[in-house]
Amino acid sequence: MFAHARDQSSNILLEKLDMNIERAKWIADFMRQAGQKAFQQIALLRHRCLAGPLSQRLCQNAIHDEDGMRVPSLRPARHLFSSRGWGQIERMKLHPADLSALKVVASGRSLLIGHRGCARWRPENTLPSFRFALEAVADLVELDFRETKDGELVVMHDRDLDRTTDAMHLWGKKRVAVDSRTAAEIQTLDAGSWFHQRFAGTRVPLLKEALDTIYPGAIPVLEHKSGDPQTVIKLLRAKRLVSKVVLLSFNWAFLRQAHHLEPGLVLGALGPPSVLPDGRKPRKLLRLFVARWLKPMRETGAKIIVWNKRVSRHSVKVAHDHRLKVWIYTVNSTKLMKRLLATRVDGIITDDPLLMKPLVPYWGL
Repeated sequence: MFAHARDQSSNILLEKLDMNIERAKWIADFMRQAGQKAFQQIALLRHRCLAGPLSQRLCQNAIHDEDGMRVPSLRPARHLFSSRGWGQIERMKLHPADLSALKVVASGRSLLIGHRGCARWRPENTLPSFRFALEAVADLVELDFRETKDGELVVMHDRDLDRTTDAMHLWGKKRVAVDSRTAAEIQTLDAGSWFHQRFAGTRVPLLKEALDTIYPGAIPVLEHKSGDPQTVIKLLRAKRLVSKVVLLSFNWAFLRQAHHLEPGLVLGALGPPSVLPDGRKPRKLLRLFVARWLKPMRETGAKIIVWNKRVSRHSVKVAHDHRLKVWIYTVNSTKLMKRLLATRVDGIITDDPLLMKPLVPYWGL
């Protein structure tokens, strides 16, 4: 009885969604003739139809369905445009293979950065997550890396392996640190089942594997969690990607060293910092971005300020006056994103680039 009621409810929801899509198609056909400004309005309409509460509910049901129903693909969104119209939009995207990271960062438009890939729809910091971020047309794809016991770099956010792998179940220990195991040992773990059973068997990728997956589809954004700058720079030089990535860290002393070793690296100073450029820890952790942070930040060689949502239009203008770009983490609300875009920030880091993409003003380039 409950299964029948659920099916009936799902059918009603799908019918309503189909009506919204058909309505959006008709409006899109009408507005397509009005030029690029019309395309922006169509995208906002696409957002309302496909990223509203109705579709979010359908998406949530899909990923948690007992039958292993797949997360919705991007095809429904593309159907709101003619093939010619969608092609025009895709051609507006920057092509990282032809550009350096510096040119992408300085492109003059708001950039969309997929946080840990596409952490809303895939297990974070895994190859499936990075691939989905590329499908969602993210400009840049962010990940976290740590150094293992044997000096390899793996993609992992947390200091220990408990939250996003089956290390506790497999090894019978809690809080197994990443740097206490070799890369080969870590790659025996399951990094997908915690998110959903359909991702069972997903492995923790090596940093070099992640780079091969992301580039040249997008610019990789590498957030340093542990390890020395020499190790990551050696890898980037070997893969000839020094000018094709952005390197971030809360450790501003790490950034200063990296800039000294490889001045061509595009660096982003994450704030508030855990360590200042001279190696000291901040006495008072001021979470609000204010002008007083600019002096130590300039010592790192960073060209990007990567801060939390506590920024104002004035502070963003001050950063721009110092020829610095401003990115904000981690934005998963459309309301917050609209407020931040109004302050003229240069980049938005989000778990769901598929939801946020229609709001980013990337027309008229």
